[in-house]
Amino acid sequence: MKIHESIQEKCQFFPPEEMRPKVRALLQQKGFWDDWDKVYEVFRYYWHVQDKANLISRITRCIMDTARELQSIEVLDVGAGDGEVIRDIMELLLTETKRLSMLDIIEPSSSKRDIATRILPHREYGGCLRGAFQTMDGVTGRSYDAIVLNNVIYHLEPLEDSIPHLFNNLRKGGSLIILHINNNFDYEPIIRGIGEKQGVSLDIATHTVPLRVFLGMGEVIYDANMINMFKRFYGQAAQLCSNPLSDDEFSALLKQCSEDGFFDHEHRLITARKT
Repeated sequence: MKIHESIQEKCQFFPPEEMRPKVRALLQQKGFWDDWDKVYEVFRYYWHVQDKANLISRITRCIMDTARELQSIEVLDVGAGDGEVIRDIMELLLTETKRLSMLDIIEPSSSKRDIATRILPHREYGGCLRGAFQTMDGVTGRSYDAIVLNNVIYHLEPLEDSIPHLFNNLRKGGSLIILHINNNFDYEPIIRGIGEKQGVSLDIATHTVPLRVFLGMGEVIYDANMINMFKRFYGQAAQLCSNPLSDDEFSALLKQCSEDGFFDHEHRLITARKT
């Protein structure tokens, strides 16, 4: 059984209409992200290398599907972090399309934005990075073939305010590409409903994508920080769930859902194409 399925059986979550503002409030709590950078680096180190490559390939293919004949593909990455994932995507995009594409990034954290601008190849030197901005205001008036939201949709609440702006930045035929943890929260009907309300015609497809994460062959190797991070990923907080699992219970559940030293930190990949 998948980890999100087991959690759904064991935990009583608040209704979806209550969950979204609760998640937003939780993410904005002072100290919520403190000291997570080093833990997250270890988490990324634990990703199954083949699943990571498949994830990059799937997102890249979604971007390629928006390509206009003989023109550069223009991509916006919202919440780019330190730029590592989008760099892999842009490198594969270059290899597959055999043409230079353009990239803008939005990253609120100045420290992460600085790292991203150092590791991404700049447009003026023949690379892809055209602009790096703190907010969406920086891309006002620009149009894109693909807008990528890689595990950041939770930070864009209220979606009824942020998603219409993203639709405005999409060219006809362009796609909003959303990757998020499969944690029993379905964003597809929300995106579809916002599109209908805004009069934006969308062709939406959702797929599940595996992302195995190393857990250990014997006992669970995670320390308390890693367990706490995964519990937050899966809504194990009193603000979201009436009976959140303890650290020991969550560790046992991870072990129960693991196979050959890994458990599937499954994601959903939503592609909303503007038609």
